[in-house]
This record gives sequence, structure tokens and C-alpha cells, in this order.
Amino acid sequence: MNHPTPLRHAVSVAALVALCACIPKTQEVDCAKTPDSPICTTYEFERSPPKIYVDPPFGLSFTCVLLGCEETLVLRVQNRGGGTLAIPQVSLTSEDPDTRLDFSVFISTEEVPTPGQESLQATTEEPLKVLKDAPLYLHITYRPTDGLADSATLSVLWFDGAVPFEEATMNTVELAINARILDTAT
Repeated sequence: MNHPTPLRHAVSVAALVALCACIPKTQEVDCAKTPDSPICTTYEFERSPPKIYVDPPFGLSFTCVLLGCEETLVLRVQNRGGGTLAIPQVSLTSEDPDTRLDFSVFISTEEVPTPGQESLQATTEEPLKVLKDAPLYLHITYRPTDGLADSATLSVLWFDGAVPFEEATMNTVELAINARILDTAT
């Protein structure tokens, strides 16, 4: 058996004390009071560009397929970057222009909108703003009106809200919106 000797123990304690002396102490910095502090200027989250994230990220698939049924699913739009995410347009388009669109979209800042609430409107003059901690909800409703398989594309046009619309670089997120059809409808 190898027992520690008093000399080994003393060397270990001395090494630990020397190591602790080299570690810098943490300090708290109030960036609102001292914005020029090096720790505040190394990474400014509010000035970093916005990044869009839509959950679920691969679109929606509805199980309601009978005439007269109605189903609503929700997409959550988040800003996973900094600054402000600006959305001037949200649209649903059918992949077949001759087919009636059986999907509709309702935009809200609440996951469960209150009855009678009006849908938010995204326009180029007044784009919807999405901050880091304030998601936007897209409520997609499906009401089949015929026996045809329904599919659409949800397009969300977005840009960095720190840049004026006329000068901004536009980005688009497109998601598939489908009804689950297992066989040919009769």
C-alpha cells in the first residue's frame, strides 16, 4: 500500500493554494451603468442580428379529413437571435392554383387567443415585431370543403427590424401545410 507521506501532503496543499491564487475572481458588472466596460462590449446580444425559428420546424399535418370537420394547429414563431425580427408578410398559398384553399391563418401574440380577438395584420408599413422573449403564434385552421387532398405552403417573409424596410434584406421561411390522406377520397 502506498500511504501519503507528510511531505507529499504538504506539496499537494501548496500546489492547490498556488492554483487558487491564479484563478481570477469573478466580478459583477452593470452594463446599463457602464456600457463601455470590456465585458459589456465583447458581445452585445441586443445588437446581434435576429434569427427566426418556427416550431414545429417542418410544417403541419392535419388529421381532420371529413367534410364539416375543423381543426386548428399552432406554429410558434420565435426570435432566437438579438434585436427585433420584423415580419411584413404571412401568406398561405395552394400548390394547385385551381384548388380552393381550405386553410386559413390567424396571427396572435397569445398561444390561445381570446374569443372575438382580431387577427394581427403583417404589412410592409407596419411589420409585426418579434422580440427575443415575445413569440408570435400562427393559428392554422383546416376546414375541408371537398374530397380532394389539400396541401399548401405557409410563407413567412422576415427581415432585421433594425434596418428600414426599403434597405432590408428579405428572407423567407416556407413550411408545408398538409391534410393526411391515406387513400383516394370517395
